[in-house]
Amino acid sequence: MNFHSSRNTIGDARKTPAMSESFSSTMKYSAGPVKTLAAAGIGGFSSILGVVREKAPLRRAIETSEVGDAAAFLLSDAGRGVTGEVLMVDAGFHVLGM
Repeated sequence: MNFHSSRNTIGDARKTPAMSESFSSTMKYSAGPVKTLAAAGIGGFSSILGVVREKAPLRRAIETSEVGDAAAFLLSDAGRGVTGEVLMVDAGFHVLGM
């Protein structure tokens, strides 16, 4: 099911696999470095987090809950007018061009 047909389904389409598929193909979010158990296996990850905390405009790294909040916003009625965008969830680090 494509994005347009999933938007025209009756009922709460946001909770269906078709809506998830159309969301992932049309809406993107990009998370900055997030401290997770999997990230601990990346060599030098602590150094990367340190640079982000030091240089990012918000002077901190992001939390996993912030990525979830961004996705929830895009899936909610509040995000209904947002299309074709990449939402950066990185405490502003992307604006530095590093």
